[in-house]
Amino acid sequence: MNRTILAEEVAEKFELSKATADAIVTDIFENIVGTLERGGKVSLKNFGTFTVVQAKARVGRNPSTGEAVDIPPKKRVKYTASRRLKDLPL
Repeated sequence: MNRTILAEEVAEKFELSKATADAIVTDIFENIVGTLERGGKVSLKNFGTFTVVQAKARVGRNPSTGEAVDIPPKKRVKYTASRRLKDLPL
């Protein structure tokens, strides 16, 4: 599923125009990203939690030469699935 399909399903379920549903879905994602940019935490019940974590500096390897490369520390987004998703019989 992608954003467009999600917006189409929202439009169908709530009897909205596709443009309105797309605007709503886009706004939700922009709010999630904005919260993470500010260092916040986003918890979606029965789906999971998005948090910003600090990745440590480390030494990597250039795959073509094998030369050691220093990789600086950086922030990244971590997702933790909810219990409901973890327990799905996939």
